[in-house]
Amino acid sequence: MKTICHVCDNLGIGGAQSMLFELYLAIEKYHSSDYTQIVITSANRPTAKSFISSYNVPYVEMKNQSQIIDRITTLKNPIVFFHKLASSNYKTLQELKKKKIPVIAINHTLFNDRLWSKADSSCCDIIVSVSDHMDKHVRKWYPKIKKYTYIHNGVNQYRYDEIRGKNKDKSILKTGRINRMCGWKHSESWIQWVKDVKLPQHMSHSYIGGRIGSGDQKGKTRIIRGKNDVLMLGNIPDFKEKVSLIKQWDLFLYETNREEGISMAILESLASGVPVICSNHFGNKEIIEQGINGYIFKDKGAAKNILKDLCKHRDKLELLKKTTKEHFANKLDAKYTAKRYIELAEKILSKKLTNGVSEISVNIKKKNKDKKKRKKENKKKFTIISSCHNKGKYLEDWINSILVQKYRPLEVIIANDVSNDNSLEVLKNNSIKFKEKEIEFKIINNLERLYCGSSYHNLVQHITGSFVGVVDSDDMLVDDAVEYIMEVYNKNPEIAWIYTQFDIYDMNMNKKRRGFCSVPSKGENLLELGRRRIHGYGHWRTFNNQIKRPDKLFCKGLKCGVDKFMGYRLEEFGIGMFVDRVCYKYRQYPVGFKESVSSTKEAIKSWQNIINSAIKRRKKYNYKPYDIKKI
Repeated sequence: MKTICHVCDNLGIGGAQSMLFELYLAIEKYHSSDYTQIVITSANRPTAKSFISSYNVPYVEMKNQSQIIDRITTLKNPIVFFHKLASSNYKTLQELKKKKIPVIAINHTLFNDRLWSKADSSCCDIIVSVSDHMDKHVRKWYPKIKKYTYIHNGVNQYRYDEIRGKNKDKSILKTGRINRMCGWKHSESWIQWVKDVKLPQHMSHSYIGGRIGSGDQKGKTRIIRGKNDVLMLGNIPDFKEKVSLIKQWDLFLYETNREEGISMAILESLASGVPVICSNHFGNKEIIEQGINGYIFKDKGAAKNILKDLCKHRDKLELLKKTTKEHFANKLDAKYTAKRYIELAEKILSKKLTNGVSEISVNIKKKNKDKKKRKKENKKKFTIISSCHNKGKYLEDWINSILVQKYRPLEVIIANDVSNDNSLEVLKNNSIKFKEKEIEFKIINNLERLYCGSSYHNLVQHITGSFVGVVDSDDMLVDDAVEYIMEVYNKNPEIAWIYTQFDIYDMNMNKKRRGFCSVPSKGENLLELGRRRIHGYGHWRTFNNQIKRPDKLFCKGLKCGVDKFMGYRLEEFGIGMFVDRVCYKYRQYPVGFKESVSSTKEAIKSWQNIINSAIKRRKKYNYKPYDIKKI
């Protein structure tokens, strides 16, 4: 049996303390057969007794450093989890290391402590940050420690599931946030904005949190009224009371004034099935997936648009709540956090017990090696992007044509462009099939109808592959399309983009005829063909990472002619290639069909506008089209 000794200078109300208790409970639930635990704090600092008791975690108080060290040395096979706060000193750790007691320092706060810049490997075996972003800073701030990693915070969903919230009034939008009211998290301008922002529904916003030094006394409610109501609730130290209140909220609405670690309040909200709408700051955005468990906003205008959309589409909000709960259970539960800490502890303890080579240094080398391996794999990864608006009846064809592709690594990213049919349901129901086939699959839910141009433009930020192909959500690939196109790229490393031939099918995917893709004649280019009303560039459209600004390939707001715009752009950015081999099955709608736009007056006008803008662009910037080769 081994002993984890959690040491924390201060057990007041705070995120670090909440994380300590959640980690303690997760280890107790999932690893108690191998580990006992003890929590030690200083008797010279105030403790939030009612806050601690609501977690039901035992602790002992010690008067000074000597008592702490003496207590730890009496434990059987101890390893110290030192919970570093902004005010923590590392002198105790040096004394523990002198006694050969292993130490993991957990850095909870994104704060450059000048004192710790002198700390080295004599203080701890490794320093763990609670976010990737924090880890990058800690490596620069404390370079002498030398061993680093990060483990995301987590909370125990089983504890949240045991607590019931009150019934929600759907006639209003209930939001809330939790944080200490300090300069880097709280601002009066936020209160004013929440109070006055105009939304389709009245908003009631609950603000939990006391000022620094307010202790664990429960706060008195103060209401600020405007277009909306802001309820300033002060501290709520009792865990169950706090969670019961969170479960009444529709959204966790949060702005911070600077980067931080991983907010425990955000995790508490997600565990309660409440989606998070938060500002574009690290490390919180590391755990928020757009349209899955919340949204990230760049400014208050963007936040307002998100809230307006969810007010208007309550069904979308209810689905977001459902996916939030599922996402948390699969990725953010404290059992995963505890598992990583236990794995880390085992490596440190085995090093100590065997007096062998440091497994931590080996592990870090392995991690770096794994990173290089992932980077190398990403260089080979192919990403398929698509956008879908009410294509539910065609999606099974689209999905099946991708599932049969043998090439790996393969990534698929599709934008759900505010579909009101069964599209999202079809995509989610088939997500397990992609997982079984070892295909990465992401659904990005647009907040408002964007149409193809803006949808594809937004998807670019989610691409992790070095090769990309566009497959419209009502079309299909031939069975070996990805495998074949990657062979062509590998044989022609100078090529930045490739388009292929396609076959035209009817609505029921019965083949009609061959497509019209072709390579321009010598001395011509795709734009010249367009000026003569010849559309030579079509499916299948692919490119690679030699295109340095892929977002420029997709015109925001464009409803039709997206392929034409893309083709004219690509020949401005790199050497292209046409392959006269069918890789794509295009579903053609009858003329006049409601989903057909390619032959309408609007489409013809859009094409002319695309041609005119390309001519002006090339003249203004002196763009010369690259060659297009053919095989």
